[in-house]
Amino acid sequence: MLLSTSVPLGIPGEWQWSRHAPIADLPGILDRLVLPLAGASLLIAVAVFARPIEGQSGPHRLRRIGSYSLLAITTWAWLYCVQQATPAFHRDVKSYWVLYSPSSSGYFFEAAFKIDSTSEFLAGYEDRMSEGEVLHIGTHPPGLFLLARGCLAACKASPGLVSLLGSIENAQSRETFRQLESEAGLSQSLSNQQLAALQLLALIGKLTLVLTIIPMALLAKMMFSPKVVWWICCLWPTLPCLAVFFPKSDVLFPLTTMMALALAVLAISGRRPILYAIAAGLMLWLGLMLSLAHIPVAAVLFCLAIVRAIDTRGKSLKPDTGTGLLIIFTIITCSAAFSMISKCNIASVWQWNLSNHAGFYEQFQRTWYKWLMVNPIELIMSVAVPVAAMGIAGLRCSVLKIGKDDSPDARLSRHVIWAMAFVMILLWTSGKNQGEAARLWCFMTPWLLIAAGHAISQFEDRQFGWLLTLQTISAIITVGIVNGFSF
Repeated sequence: MLLSTSVPLGIPGEWQWSRHAPIADLPGILDRLVLPLAGASLLIAVAVFARPIEGQSGPHRLRRIGSYSLLAITTWAWLYCVQQATPAFHRDVKSYWVLYSPSSSGYFFEAAFKIDSTSEFLAGYEDRMSEGEVLHIGTHPPGLFLLARGCLAACKASPGLVSLLGSIENAQSRETFRQLESEAGLSQSLSNQQLAALQLLALIGKLTLVLTIIPMALLAKMMFSPKVVWWICCLWPTLPCLAVFFPKSDVLFPLTTMMALALAVLAISGRRPILYAIAAGLMLWLGLMLSLAHIPVAAVLFCLAIVRAIDTRGKSLKPDTGTGLLIIFTIITCSAAFSMISKCNIASVWQWNLSNHAGFYEQFQRTWYKWLMVNPIELIMSVAVPVAAMGIAGLRCSVLKIGKDDSPDARLSRHVIWAMAFVMILLWTSGKNQGEAARLWCFMTPWLLIAAGHAISQFEDRQFGWLLTLQTISAIITVGIVNGFSF
């Protein structure tokens, strides 16, 4: 499907992804496939040979820390290697241009050239949202602007940081960006400090992808054996959408959504409920400051409480309600404090964001029933067929295992997976995302991996090795073909 140019990646006339130029000769093969295959080999080797030893003793704990640290380093290396499957110009300029160009996001551009005072910007943000802009800025809270401003301020205050970033910068990427920047002429050229801040923003985005293994492990270890938890984390970096859409802000959200979800489930399961509920509320509020894509996390928790109440015949309703109210109270408290300090009514901003998002479909035609068929295909391609198949199989296993394993961990895993599945189906059928599902649904992709845990828990080591091999090959092909951005 990906290789055939006669098959559109979307719906013609409404939205579709473009394709990269195909590999035409032997130099092209060497340029675009050697590093990705090397990165895949490294990731597979770490997954197979560096698996943590089960146990709670000191040496076993140190081995587990070492294994996950090695996986984090390997994830960083793999994300770099797999992006080499794209044409040279695209991979050289993408990490800068996607964050810089107003056509793809605009948060950094505005933070660098149009915001003189952060306090004045925040004080007028609600009025700006009321103007009804339906694209990037009008549908987002101010968090992404503040993140860009933070990077700019850090580089302005620290020449040492600018020097450090310059020393690790890819010279070819810098040269290619400067060339495109000059040709586009969007504004005055970025200073060295501003370019360092742009680089820092991209590095933060990549770091969030690496760190997403932490909340995934926290959530998965409540449900599965340590071996399955490790396998789930090893599969995470192989999802093609992460490399295709890096460094777009959407790749930030898997970390924040999964951290909020993991902390909330920890609270629900009775592990320091007050502490984890407050932490979950704080993380969810921080996520909502970046994007309303975090609202489905609240929906998952609501569905989880209902499923647990049905399963326990109402016994879990009281503690779960208490946890939910504490999360809500934390969000309200943080919102009130932010609004009072910044003079920006964040609750009103969120309302305008939702209204502007709905207005998008009034300006850009979308056909609901067509996207109802295309979106699940696009989601499957965004995570690659092997992981998608395991996610569906895992959901099936969670249903078939009812009554066969009634341990608390098994019941919790079923309840969480069902809640995730219900919210995904609700988002799919609601028509909230008609187009660009591969990018806009990045925040949900870890849920498929959690569901896949039930299926891969039946695997032997060799079977998982084959699954990871197929997944990395699928990722290399997808990243090398699908173009998430046009320059």
